[in-house]
Amino acid sequence: MPSVREINLENIEYISSATEPPHPTIQAAIRQAIGNPSERIRYYYNLVDLNRDRRSEVIVYAVGSSICGSGGCTLYVLESRGVTYSLIAKIPTTTNPIIISDEKTNGWNDLIILTEGGSLPPNYWRIRFDGNIYVDNRHTAESEIPDRTTITGKAVIANTIDPKTGIVLENH
Repeated sequence: MPSVREINLENIEYISSATEPPHPTIQAAIRQAIGNPSERIRYYYNLVDLNRDRRSEVIVYAVGSSICGSGGCTLYVLESRGVTYSLIAKIPTTTNPIIISDEKTNGWNDLIILTEGGSLPPNYWRIRFDGNIYVDNRHTAESEIPDRTTITGKAVIANTIDPKTGIVLENH
């Protein structure tokens, strides 16, 4: 991850995305979250318990020309609700990896995302859970990671994103 304003990332554990397609229920939830694009979409994912309920949420990073731009691609977070999954975050223009911070808001781990590309300089942002969803309030002073902050946590989807890798989103 790039060095930005002396933010310390030395205490981050990096975890590559899963390589096998997820359970069919998760695949269906990913399809529903992304919709029915006219192009081939690839995605990367990790299962992470974000709220310590012993059920894994799904962090999905989707790649395709309709959901990516010069600033990155779209991040989705799906929450396990019994036998189904619900979308609790859709955050466009993000760059992988996604840091699962050790800090929490409303009982859920904060997400730290990097934005870079386009006309804006690289920057790290804290995305907090409001009790129902993760709120993308980037570009506000409260979500910007201050200079020289030490971030602790795990970076998921930490592998290289390549047009030939990832899991193909099947349209069933």
